[in-house]
Amino acid sequence: MARRTKEDAEKTRRRILKAALDIFSKKGYDKATFQNIAEQINLSKGAVYWHFSSKPELLKQLIVYIIDEATGKQRIINSQPENFIELRAGLKEWMTRVVKVPINRKHIRMLLGLDWSRPALRGVSAQFKKLDNSLINVTATAFRVMQERGELRSGVDIMNVAHTVGLTWIGILHCQLGVDDMDYEVDAVIDFLMDSIERNIRAD
Repeated sequence: MARRTKEDAEKTRRRILKAALDIFSKKGYDKATFQNIAEQINLSKGAVYWHFSSKPELLKQLIVYIIDEATGKQRIINSQPENFIELRAGLKEWMTRVVKVPINRKHIRMLLGLDWSRPALRGVSAQFKKLDNSLINVTATAFRVMQERGELRSGVDIMNVAHTVGLTWIGILHCQLGVDDMDYEVDAVIDFLMDSIERNIRAD
């Protein structure tokens, strides 16, 4: 009986997370309330509070669910590259997984729409940075593997390069999600980015 209760609680928790994603995407994080989320899935507001103590805590757990728990097509980054070729291919594949899969578009639109400078979201931002499966951390891991094999020049700042790749990728993603009339090929832009990075950090 206890096991069944635990399973039911987890199912309810996941229903709340999915409802929160939908509400946050439609209304925005600031305007969304626990009451909105509860009404979406026919729960009481108290039931939502039972699982999540505050809206920032709910958002924190939602980000973990989106980035670290999702599987199949819902998992945007689903592999760990270990060389330039794999990282280049991964950046292209992950972009496609966001742009082409509706639920991933919803995930990322919500994340990009948040004001991360707000004090209430500082803990959420810190949680996001810790996730092994985040874009920056996966990219940094790939460069560390290459560095350990002697494939990168000495003195390369791994995190600086990873942030350069990650932030440029996010900028491309912004254009993909919000601008329809720009004439460019995403793969060509990613190739140019990675060609530049590789020229600057690959060992001679």
